[in-house]
Parts: sequence; structure tokens; C-alpha cells
Amino acid sequence: MATHRPLKVTYDVHDACSIAPRATEAEREELKRDIADNGVQIPLVIWNDENGTPWIVDGRHRFEICKELNIDFPTREFKGTEVEMVAFVVGANLRRRHLTESQRAAVKAKAEKLSKSYQDRAGKSGRPVGVKNDTTAEASLATSAKEAGVSRRTMAQARKVAKESPEKLDEIIEGKTSVSAAAKEVTAEKNGKKMH
Repeated sequence: MATHRPLKVTYDVHDACSIAPRATEAEREELKRDIADNGVQIPLVIWNDENGTPWIVDGRHRFEICKELNIDFPTREFKGTEVEMVAFVVGANLRRRHLTESQRAAVKAKAEKLSKSYQDRAGKSGRPVGVKNDTTAEASLATSAKEAGVSRRTMAQARKVAKESPEKLDEIIEGKTSVSAAAKEVTAEKNGKKMH
């Protein structure tokens, strides 16, 4: 077992971390054993908001485990706007995690929605995370689908679920349902409401 320094600093975890699914209990236990034996090998990523408040934006599971074990951890700073930070979180999780096609589409759709809310709050207009110079909705959809590694249809369904039923989007991210099943439920619920 490695020797560790006691935990010196604590942070809050940014809401953007909720874009990605939580680790399963088995994954978390495996990570906990590894951290107990070897310490944290990959630094947690910290981002400072406009008020200078530091937030964990990558490494929430490592952070939670370090708190449990009362051991310190390495960090590195992400510099950029809140919207750029969301793009970083999405990119890190899409590359590193073993996500299904539905989960990747839902993560991307949730990130776009979160990014848009940050842009609106900051009084800025702009395109969703990752959409650069595309001027049409179809081009934007194609770009998002490509970045998530999914079809345009799957990305369109994920966006529909994000707009109509954010709680169903979270179910997709957690692996409890698929994008197509959630989109069908949203359509059925919407049509059911119109009929009454």
C-alpha cells in the first residue's frame, strides 16, 4: 500500500460533471482499490469561475474516493470560459468512458443544452458546444452527431428528448433506456396530452 499525504483542500464538483454517467459500484470499488494502493495517477481538473471559485470539472469519482480515504490528489487547471469548460468535459468523457451510442448522444445533447444556458446567462448568443461555423440546423446536427460518434437520427432523437423531457435524458445517460425508446415515450406523451 502506498503512503499518502492527508487531504489538504476540498472543492465542490461542478454541475457539468453530471453530463456523464456515474461509475457503477464495481467500477468505483476497483478505482478505490487502485487509489488506495497507488494514489491518484491522473490529476483532477479544476476550473475557476468568474468569481475565482475553483470547481472540479473532471475527476469527481477520484475526488469522492480521496475524501473517503482522506488522501491528497494532484490537480491541473483548465483555463477557459464556462462554455469551453463544458466542451472539455464532454470531450474527456466521450473519449475515455465506455458509453453506448445512446449515452454518447444524450451526453452531447445535455452538454448542448447546458452550454446554451451558460451562454444565455452570460448574455451571449452562440452555437451549441462543438458547433463551429455551420449555419444550418442540419449542418449543426451533422456536426454534433459526428462529434458524439452517432447517426444524425440518434442525435436528433437525443435533442428532442433533451428539449421535451430532461429527466428521460438522464435515464439514457445512466443506461436505463435508449434514445429511441425515450424519444418514442416523449412522442406518445406529447400526443396523449394533445388528445385530452
